[in-house]
Amino acid sequence: MRSQLNRFGRRGVAITTVFGLAGAIAAQDCQPYWTTLPLLSLPGSPQVTYVPLTTADGPQLFGYSYQSARDELYRWAHSSWVQMTRKGIPDTSGLLYLQALNDGAGVHLYVQTGTRGPQATRYATRRAYKLVGDHWHPMPFNFWSGQFQAPFLSADLGDGMAIYGIDFYGRPAKWLGHEWEALGPPSSAGDLRHIEIEHNGNGPALFVFGGLWQFGGQTGYGFAMMENGQWSVPNSGVVHNPYQNFPSTCAVTFDDGTGPAMYSVRGFHPGSTNYPCLYRFRNNQWSVAGWPTGTPTSFTGGQVLTIFDDGRGPAIYVAGSFNDVNGVPAKHIARWDGRTWEPLGPGLLAGFGSTAVHMGTINDASGHSLVIAGNVVYAGGGSQGKWLLKWVGCPNCYADCDLSGGSPRLTANDFLCFITKYAAKDPYANCNLDNAINAADFQCFLNRYAAGCS
Repeated sequence: MRSQLNRFGRRGVAITTVFGLAGAIAAQDCQPYWTTLPLLSLPGSPQVTYVPLTTADGPQLFGYSYQSARDELYRWAHSSWVQMTRKGIPDTSGLLYLQALNDGAGVHLYVQTGTRGPQATRYATRRAYKLVGDHWHPMPFNFWSGQFQAPFLSADLGDGMAIYGIDFYGRPAKWLGHEWEALGPPSSAGDLRHIEIEHNGNGPALFVFGGLWQFGGQTGYGFAMMENGQWSVPNSGVVHNPYQNFPSTCAVTFDDGTGPAMYSVRGFHPGSTNYPCLYRFRNNQWSVAGWPTGTPTSFTGGQVLTIFDDGRGPAIYVAGSFNDVNGVPAKHIARWDGRTWEPLGPGLLAGFGSTAVHMGTINDASGHSLVIAGNVVYAGGGSQGKWLLKWVGCPNCYADCDLSGGSPRLTANDFLCFITKYAAKDPYANCNLDNAINAADFQCFLNRYAAGCS
């Protein structure tokens, strides 16, 4: 025990003695934990959007202001926010939408802008820019295809990597470098709200959500698929509401051990209404992977999902308005590994109903983490972090509160950091991942502090 304490210095010994941590303390198994990320502090209190994106350098987190005197763009660089260049974007242009896309020439950031001031009009002043090196290059005006449309994703459907989106007329389309090529007829009623390119059991296919689709005498209520250039409307008992709003991510590709398939949170279980289910789509067949067994709740907003590996392998993470999944208590966020559901500690304090919520992964000083960005409610039994929450996977060093990573890695500063977060009810301070931040978490931190980091 003495040799363990000596690595923390004399102050570390005093702390340990006060709380009576006698006897040998073995290194503890890693467990994920909730914490917060610092918000951008910008003059004038502008609105800020945070979005995790997978770039050429891997998963990263970005933040950008809007409706301010001069909108700015920032990147979360390991442990702090770093301002990015606006070179090439006129000062009169505000930042509206940020996306990482691959047009076949590698992954680049794209930003959609809108002109502010008296010269701004409803459509013509919107422009997209592509970041190459340290300069933003303007895209053709028609890249922004409509007032509310923006490129959604990039993928290779067998003929090379390309950008796919929704054209001015509400049709799924492919960007050819100078114009949009429509991939199918417009929906017969309603609006196309969302597109995804995921694995359907045979390979990548393009899925559209929203609208009413008719092909070959079949009607697709809010759902259609294009595979090898051919459209179909495989319903198979699951009805999708054609008029719902859609979050940033409503579908993912996941292999539960039986082969890859598309999983979606957009649909209704047959015979009931508004159950937030997780659906599997493979080989033109839908099946239900799981759904909350409590009071039915609406799927009209805020339901997002993503793939994250917390150290045990990839799994689907679903966040939204629910209290349990298949009888497993899970407060508004749950993990599904293809066999079982489990909560993320005490989860989120309440659900959220905004489609402006992003969930994705980043790599930073804490390690590989799942980020929830947007107007969500506090996590982990804490009362901080409403706009930017992080679930840190393994391996991690929980006791390295200040993320100094020096030698020695754990110092008195980590203890003081924990006290500050404990007093502020930061979800990080919920060391034992129960439903409250209290003295038990204080003792938990001391144990993990004394055990050190591997």
